[in-house]
Amino acid sequence: MVGNKKRPSFAFQYAVVLLVLVIAGFGTRALLLPEFWPPVRFSLIFHIVVMAIWFGLVIVQSFLINQRNVDAHMKLGRAGAVVAALVVVTGVQMIVELNAREFIWLQVLSNAINMIGFAIFFA
Repeated sequence: MVGNKKRPSFAFQYAVVLLVLVIAGFGTRALLLPEFWPPVRFSLIFHIVVMAIWFGLVIVQSFLINQRNVDAHMKLGRAGAVVAALVVVTGVQMIVELNAREFIWLQVLSNAINMIGFAIFFA
């Protein structure tokens, strides 16, 4: 380290790269394959907002730990539990809505595994 400046932690860098990949992946798909997107409804917008808040929270939390601000990290963690619950609820809702048009077993299974894994790892 040079001076008092701390380098960004691996967790922080990983969180930022993950957010960039998600935005690039979903954004590219939305632009190039709009016919595969569900109709834009409030539930979809709400899910996108919840996921954006989740990824932002992961970035902020890793930054707080990198700065050794454990108190703020723990206080924000309580809000993170609410956001994590919303991630699962809106994620399940998206699985149901996406497969209401055309039921695809592999898509349902992979998304359900993602939701269960997320819930387990968060807990």
